[in-house]
Amino acid sequence: MKEFRLAKVSVENVMRCKVFHLENGEGWKLLSLKGKNGAGKSSVLKGIVAALCGKRAIPPNVLREGARSWRSEVVLQTLDGTETLTVIAGGSDKGQPSLKVLDGDGKPLAAPQGVLDGIITGEQLDPLRLLEAKPREQQAMLLRALGSDFDVDEWESRHKQVYDRRTETNRQLKAATAQAEGLMSRAEAQVKAKAKAPDTTGITKGIEEASRHNAEIETVRDRIAVKEEEAESTKAEIRRLTAQLQKAKERLAGIEDEAARLRAKSAAMKPQDTLGLRDQLRYAQDHAALREKAISALGRWDDVDALVQDSQTLTEALVEFDVIREKALAAVKLPVEGLEFTEAGLRYHGRSLENESTGNSLAVAVALAAGMQPHFRFVAIDEASVLDADNWALLGRVAEEQEVDVLVLSVDHGQEGILIENGEQA
Repeated sequence: MKEFRLAKVSVENVMRCKVFHLENGEGWKLLSLKGKNGAGKSSVLKGIVAALCGKRAIPPNVLREGARSWRSEVVLQTLDGTETLTVIAGGSDKGQPSLKVLDGDGKPLAAPQGVLDGIITGEQLDPLRLLEAKPREQQAMLLRALGSDFDVDEWESRHKQVYDRRTETNRQLKAATAQAEGLMSRAEAQVKAKAKAPDTTGITKGIEEASRHNAEIETVRDRIAVKEEEAESTKAEIRRLTAQLQKAKERLAGIEDEAARLRAKSAAMKPQDTLGLRDQLRYAQDHAALREKAISALGRWDDVDALVQDSQTLTEALVEFDVIREKALAAVKLPVEGLEFTEAGLRYHGRSLENESTGNSLAVAVALAAGMQPHFRFVAIDEASVLDADNWALLGRVAEEQEVDVLVLSVDHGQEGILIENGEQA
């Protein structure tokens, strides 16, 4: 497969960029595109990417505000200078964006997107942004650049869902266990739940009969008191009514006989003790309540067992997620010898890239970005304001050694390069 470099760029009305034109000539290796924030530097880069990567890379709001149409033209040239391809992307405020790839004679090629996909594979990798990213972000950037089917963001989302479910399950497990322990131990509950609840029907009936009997005694005693009052009243009447003495005596005799009979009946009737029966009922009720508590405790223990199983299942799912990720990472082959990326981040010959010197880490990152696009010798760094003069010199040497053109976007700090102001070259 032939290798291409960027020979010419023309961008018009792309986002903040009004017009930009660049001739690469024999290759500039390191070129700074500088200007204040919002000047249009990133818009130029987006215009280049929109042409190189085709319709999938065109920003949603690509058209500059107030413009009627936009255009991005990129000329690619083989390293030996024998062949050129001209890529033209564009559109208007009314139509859909278009994409054309012309050969060296200006003839359009069939399937332009397929032509570009054969040259530009995956996404452009920003080496400086890669070095500044966290390990998980580095993984996502590298996998996207390599065109891997493994979606780190989707994996993270699904992993988080399972992790959160397991966390909630474990929270419920802890609460259910505490509730079950608060009710009764599992062993005690298993024993007591099997115990037969006592029959309180006979006890309750005995209490009712005893209560009726005692109520009858009270009724008899009340009647005795009434009769005694009647006797006293009659005696007084006898004293007052001498004329009716005989009749009163007969009445008195009858009343006294009835009172004697009632006394005899009262003497024969003994109060029954309900306290013992009530104690028996209370014991039976407590036993029944204890049995219900044991049954409830066993229910909570069943919940504990189910939650333990759920937690184990979710833990196994998390392990499977990790295996899937590890397999995906192991399947990815980085184009720099000795470079690998792990969950802890990028490692170069067994050492963390974070622990390498700025020069080594920058050289490795540029080599990696260049290796991601083996057929296109171009690397873009979207924001390099953090690089000092020594880093700039180092980056230039790395670009020469790697034989790659490096386009750097930065805020103007006095370095050489193309200055952009208000979307145009100054």
